[in-house]
Amino acid sequence: MSNPPTGPPAPNPSGPWNFTPGPQGPPAAPATGPPTTQYTITQHHPGPIPQANPTYTSHNATAQAPHPMAFGGHGPAIPGHYPGAPPPGGLPYAYYGGQYMPPLPNGGPAPPVIDPALTRSAHEEELVKTVEALQAETRELHTLYKAQEEHLIAQETSRQGEADSDRNTVLQANLRKAMRNLLMVPEGDRLAPLPHPLGPNDLPRVSPDGVRIYNPNWNRDLPDDKESRDFLKAAIELTIHIILTTLQDNPTAGEPLAALTNKRMSKIAKTYLKSLKIVYKSQNSPTAHSKVVSRNTRQKLRGRKTQVAKKMRRQIPAFRAAYGEEETVGVDELVLTDWISSEYSDNEGGAATQEDFDTHRNAAIGIGNEGWEVRRMAWKSKALRRIYLRLQKGHRDQLKLKHKKGNNSTPRYTCIDANSNDRAPKLAANRGILPYVSCVSARWARRTGNSGLLLVQDPPSFTIFKLEIPDEDLDAVDLAYEADCERYEKKMNLEEESEDDAELD
Repeated sequence: MSNPPTGPPAPNPSGPWNFTPGPQGPPAAPATGPPTTQYTITQHHPGPIPQANPTYTSHNATAQAPHPMAFGGHGPAIPGHYPGAPPPGGLPYAYYGGQYMPPLPNGGPAPPVIDPALTRSAHEEELVKTVEALQAETRELHTLYKAQEEHLIAQETSRQGEADSDRNTVLQANLRKAMRNLLMVPEGDRLAPLPHPLGPNDLPRVSPDGVRIYNPNWNRDLPDDKESRDFLKAAIELTIHIILTTLQDNPTAGEPLAALTNKRMSKIAKTYLKSLKIVYKSQNSPTAHSKVVSRNTRQKLRGRKTQVAKKMRRQIPAFRAAYGEEETVGVDELVLTDWISSEYSDNEGGAATQEDFDTHRNAAIGIGNEGWEVRRMAWKSKALRRIYLRLQKGHRDQLKLKHKKGNNSTPRYTCIDANSNDRAPKLAANRGILPYVSCVSARWARRTGNSGLLLVQDPPSFTIFKLEIPDEDLDAVDLAYEADCERYEKKMNLEEESEDDAELD
């Protein structure tokens, strides 16, 4: 037996199918018999692609079936004979696919005819490639949009100092509960008075069941005094006891034991102790109380603005998809927390009388119902307002799909005219962000003496300002808000013109 070939033979000039005689034995004798019978051979290859399994039809051959392993069958073509070796006995085997195969009758097959139903045309192949390329591009764009959205949210919240920290809600709740118990302050009563510091001759307090009750010195820097340090230590020990008891009763509840580090718990406890100090001062000083109320209001309003801005940013990818990438360049930079209208739950800070405010509120949402007054920013242009309204509509539509039975979000209503925000927008030049000319109402700018804001030209690449959002893309509540803003703007300009005419007279 000769050595097997180390590679495929040279191409056969008679065709691409590379059927060559084996290195041993004479050529096969012509087959005898009727040349009118045809037979079909299907070449099988592993894999899901249809054209990998073409069907060959040979004419002018006898009805004798081919060897079952012919044309790429699995396993050796000759029992007991390893693939690639020349056939024994000088038989006229053909070399194909790295193996010697038995020849077909009548001297081998004619050039094969491939069944078109199992193949793809060049046009179909091109379509498949195009679809696959588009799918890959879509996945890449989706990833890019998601990363861009997360970056913008993180950038803005970090800039405003609003990034959410790890609140460890279970641990935090247990610590607060323990601290209030050790102060003997009712749980859940935020208005309960906190205990005064002990006097020089006062003895430490003890609960009826013998537990030490603490009186931190709120007038000193916390937790520098010994009473405060002892209070924090006792609170941490009590918290650990509460959590361990909870885990013993229900192993799946409470904070994992690995989270109960002294450093972590001490940090949370000190933060809460400082907030209690602010509460104590507000309870015992009218000035401090006024400051606390004002600070809480600012934080509440800021929190609402932040949430609205976040929801709008999350709608930017869908907004781009609806109106096109090229038509929405620059929309990302227009959603700023400072540019979101404030939402008030009462008349605080407004110029309207309480009577007028109540009348307007009751007409908008009904008597006794809760709701937030949206104080329009008069400086915004119509183009900027409609972009904001469209993004907010996208969020509402998303909520409708998520909560098919409706949601319990607090209703909003447009403010009474006296409570409108006529101030100029915040100019964050240190952040490289200014309201461009297309963001600002020209009538407001001239009326309020802020025409300088009309000098900041739009970036040439910002195609977003050329986008016209049709009324059909907004809800009725959005169109009503837009109409009210237009009414207010015209009203204020008429009043301004009347004042100018009076001065001329």
